Amino acid sequence: MELKISKYAFLTKRKQANNQAVCLLFSGRTAKNIVVSDRVNSLLEKGKYDELSTEVRNILVNNKILVPTSEDELSEVNKENEKALDSMPHDRLYISVQTTAYCQLACDYCGQEHSKMVLNNNTIDAIICRVRKKLGDHPYKKLELGWFGGEPLYALIQMRLLNVKIQKLAEEAKVSYIGHITTNGYVLTTALYKELKNDFNVHRIEITLDGSAEYHDRRRFTVNGKGSFERIFKNLVSIVASPEYNPKDCAISIRCNVRADALSFSKYISLYIINIIHLYTVI
Repeated sequence: MELKISKYAFLTKRKQANNQAVCLLFSGRTAKNIVVSDRVNSLLEKGKYDELSTEVRNILVNNKILVPTSEDELSEVNKENEKALDSMPHDRLYISVQTTAYCQLACDYCGQEHSKMVLNNNTIDAIICRVRKKLGDHPYKKLELGWFGGEPLYALIQMRLLNVKIQKLAEEAKVSYIGHITTNGYVLTTALYKELKNDFNVHRIEITLDGSAEYHDRRRFTVNGKGSFERIFKNLVSIVASPEYNPKDCAISIRCNVRADALSFSKYISLYIINIIHLYTVI
């Protein structure tokens, strides 16, 4: 079978703090990040796929880094997505809500324009009407609400109001209700974690830390230009150390954005990234 490199495969080569080179090969089609040897890296760059061992070639094919030359990848990706959607259970109604356009941070890679706009009562009522109609149109068993912003917790008053209305609607429709939230963590105290877990039935909280303070504060700073790492990290430590923290009911996941100039990796970031992404070495 004739093979080619997937258009959704990305290869980078960087030096670590110990001056050793690391070749990272990411497959956008399977979301797998693979550490490859210098030899494998060289063969891939030269297009000498036949010189790869059978084991290595199979790994790369299975992870859709190498694909048949005749394959129309865009068409295949669309087919895979359609198949995945068809196989998903249709008993869950998912609604995402942007509570505000404002954020305390001014991350330099953010694509949003921030303003101190929050949900008003008319918008909250419109959301309730839309959810009620959707619940009436299909026999859903679950209702999940995703809280987003800006920084969603900036509009906590509006979140509380909408949450009460959504809970009442879920009870009337006899569906279970859960939520998740993507937050910068800047105001996420232990008390607020407890409220999200118990009153909002939030089961997952996602926070971004772009490495250690040295790297994080270069990109994720406040609107006043101050670093945000220390405050966010202290919040996380306090929550995890608290008896209120229950990862089974409400887990906190950490996301990390990495850019090229951070791949000179301090030892901390090397360990951090390796623990987050699923890496394995191709011999």
